Order: sequence, then structure tokens, then C-alpha cells
Amino acid sequence: MDHHFPPHDLHSPSVMIERMEHMLTHASAPFTIKRLNGTSSRMESPTPLIRAALHSFIFLTDGEALISLGDQTLLFRKGDSCIVPAGQSFSVRYYNNCSGYMGGFHISLIEENPTGDKSKEFSLLKKIHPPKISFDAETAVHIAHLFERLAAENAGNRNREIIRAYMVALLTEMDAANQHPLAAEWNAGRKNSLCNRFIDLVFDHFGQGDSISTYAEKLNVSTAHLHRVIKKHTGRTPLAWIEEAVIMEAKNLLSQTDTPIGEVATRVGILDPSYFARLFKKHVGVSPSVFRNRSEKS
Repeated sequence: MDHHFPPHDLHSPSVMIERMEHMLTHASAPFTIKRLNGTSSRMESPTPLIRAALHSFIFLTDGEALISLGDQTLLFRKGDSCIVPAGQSFSVRYYNNCSGYMGGFHISLIEENPTGDKSKEFSLLKKIHPPKISFDAETAVHIAHLFERLAAENAGNRNREIIRAYMVALLTEMDAANQHPLAAEWNAGRKNSLCNRFIDLVFDHFGQGDSISTYAEKLNVSTAHLHRVIKKHTGRTPLAWIEEAVIMEAKNLLSQTDTPIGEVATRVGILDPSYFARLFKKHVGVSPSVFRNRSEKS
């Protein structure tokens, strides 16, 4: 029997992973899909690892997420997608205003067509550490249409053969993008491991007050080279990423604990409380005390 779950808005890593786990640990479900809604977001701590019984998929049409896949941590943005083979672990480390689709499917869905012929073998289902696939703008629109058609069919008639046909088409597109002659250009951000390693370090060490030069030293590159690479592949400077991680954790501490604001500043690596207050207001629009009061009321 097909399992169907109604659509939900997902505004935080914990909610995202909780619903993902609910979907994907049901091995008897041949196919399931959710729309991600990016109308709001909430920063939280990294989610626990999930090891899915189904092949999992994620595709973003907007926003950004930092996702650990096996022993890799990758930044996903608009037009990025991946397939996580069944049994491989993953975790959402950072999630901001994401829209798109996530879900999973059992291999039985695509193994055979109505005539009994075996479907083609997809390389993406066999890789131990699945890569992120970055589609060009035109192809991303086409991929989004395929996902939307899958979501609509799953919410309506749930015709297994129609879902299978669209899923095979989707996997074929993903395989082609992963092997396309221009894949090196489209996947420049993915292939630049320096970018991914830097963002991973930032979200692991934001409370230590590390400077850009300290991160550059840890990564064995010059500060100028680090700045150039991060800016090129993410559209943000290294400092912007460091501040993003600091503000994310500050929000957690302010909304979920009674930790004094001065201590919150120290725990996120800022020794000057007045500078912390200015930085927080710059990013959030209100002071730390106002943010905490609003959180308590909500």
C-alpha cells in the first residue's frame, strides 16, 4: 500500500528532519514527497543523523541549507539537488528560507516497467558518498516541474505507473547532469572542497571567536585566497558566514535558555557585550533583549 502524507511547511532543521525521518524509515512506502515552504525560517542546532530505509532526495528552488552526507558537509542553494542512497546517513546542519522538495522512494518503484524490462541502472543510487548536483538555471526549472508533477500526483490519484515514469525521468536528468561535459562548470562550488570545508569549520567553531586568518591557517591557504574562493562560490564573504553562525547560535541561546545576555555573547565568541548587541541588531533588526522578550511571548 502506498503511504501518503499531507503537505506541511518546514521552518527549521529539527522539523525538517523529524518529518523526513517519519517518511523515510517506512520501508513499505514505495514513494513519498513533501514540498518545502520558505516563507519563514528558524535557526536551530544541527539535527541528529538519519539513516533512511528509502533512497532520499532533496531539491531546492530557493534558500540555502548545510547538509552532511556521509562524511561530507555541503552547502545547498537554489538549483541544487542530491540523491542519498538507502542506508546512507545525513543531517541538516543549517536551514534558511528553503523552498523545494524532499522525499524518498523504494528501489522497487523503478526496477521494472509494465512490460517486465529492467530499468536502466542509475549511478547516483550506487555511490557511497552521493555528490551534490547543481543544475543550470534552465534545467533547474525543468527539474522543478518534474518534482511538482510528482507532488501533485502523490497528493491526488497516486498512480504508481505515473509516479514511476516521472521518477525515472527525474533520475535520468540527474544522471545526465552529473555526467554532462559542462558539469565541471555547473558544479564548481561543489567541486571546490575548500568552500565546503570552510563552512563546515565555521559552524563547528563559531563559539571560539576565530578570525578569518585563523580559518585560513587551519585550511592551509592565504586569507586573500580564502576570501576570493568563498565569495565566488557562495556570494558571501567569510566574515558574513562567521557572523551568520554566531547569530544563529545567539538566537538559540536567547530563545531557548535563561542565559544572561552578556554570557550569551561570551559563548558565541564575542567578549564585548556592546559589540555583540550592535552585531545582533544589525542582523536581526532588534536588540538581544527585545528578541528574547518576543520569543518568550510567542
